[in-house]
Amino acid sequence: MGTYLHHRMQRPLSCTDVLNRSAPDEVIQAHLAFLQAGARSLTTNTFCCDPLSLKDTGLSPESLSQQGALLAHKARQIWQDNAPADSASVKIWGSLGPGWLSPEKGEITKQALENLYAQRAEGLLAGPIDAFVIETIQDLQQAEAAYRGIQRALAGQGGYGIMMCVSLSGKQRQQPGAYVGQHPTAQALQRLQALSPQGLGLNCGEGPVGLTPALRALRDYPGAMILKPNAGLPGAVLSPEAFASALQTYRQPDLPTITHWGGCCGATPAHIQALAQQGLNI
Repeated sequence: MGTYLHHRMQRPLSCTDVLNRSAPDEVIQAHLAFLQAGARSLTTNTFCCDPLSLKDTGLSPESLSQQGALLAHKARQIWQDNAPADSASVKIWGSLGPGWLSPEKGEITKQALENLYAQRAEGLLAGPIDAFVIETIQDLQQAEAAYRGIQRALAGQGGYGIMMCVSLSGKQRQQPGAYVGQHPTAQALQRLQALSPQGLGLNCGEGPVGLTPALRALRDYPGAMILKPNAGLPGAVLSPEAFASALQTYRQPDLPTITHWGGCCGATPAHIQALAQQGLNI
């Protein structure tokens, strides 16, 4: 959503989430473009609803999160009102990005971060949404604080899945997919599995390369499996056809079955359409 909204607005934005208030129709149209391409899971435009990103905007993380969920809900309603009766249902995932402050680096306490994520989650719930997705995880303490914050906001309510997606990196790009932040990938995924999220997978990162070791580390994970990498790196974005072809390489008998496919930075509706044309669940 973020990079696509940058493209739609044709200007750089420090936080695309502010468009939920300043240009809501643009956000709705972006959602509709992905639905038209074949997506049946929308992520809310709430990736950077944190205090630093919203500094000097007068907007609160909770209210902007609620607005982001509401716009996704409106887009879904418009789509369903015009879609064939036998169309698949559309789910809305409330996006929670990592923010700018790292508890592992001592820049914020885990408790303060948990409080912030609880506020963001409360806003998303008021939207409403169907599930949460904690995205682009590189700091495991941040991910744990986000998970606990969501659980606080839910206060025992059932029916809401919590999904978690890590962002892989290589040591100076010589070992693609070897690390989640400073943590070896297999160890990081094992630690997140201990939280028992309903979905776990990979997003963002360095594109659809070097993902096999991480997927093998998730071979015994019983929940939903998510794979939505970048469509390449800045200056080297893959074409929709090349992106879909690269993801097809992860449909192997020795790898876990991916239940939710998609794309992160650089992925346009054309990239999503290329995945949908191959029969993948987007």
